[in-house]
Amino acid sequence: MVVKITLKQVREQRGLSQNKLAQSAGMTLQNLQKIEYGQAKSLTLQALDKLCATLNCQPGDLLQYQAGQNSPCVDRIEGEKN
Repeated sequence: MVVKITLKQVREQRGLSQNKLAQSAGMTLQNLQKIEYGQAKSLTLQALDKLCATLNCQPGDLLQYQAGQNSPCVDRIEGEKN
């Protein structure tokens, strides 16, 4: 199971730069970039709430379930089992 983060698309639709969104959501630019590029190890509910409040959207606008796909981590773990 993979959940794709569509933060970049929503941010661009709102006409916000990464800097402006990071400042408005009370997070560092580096953390925002990690989330946006899919490099964050996790996304807390608090961070998701701040992003949604700043972007005036719902969590479902930022998260997209991708059925039938595994994350690279899951694929690697399953490969080690065999």
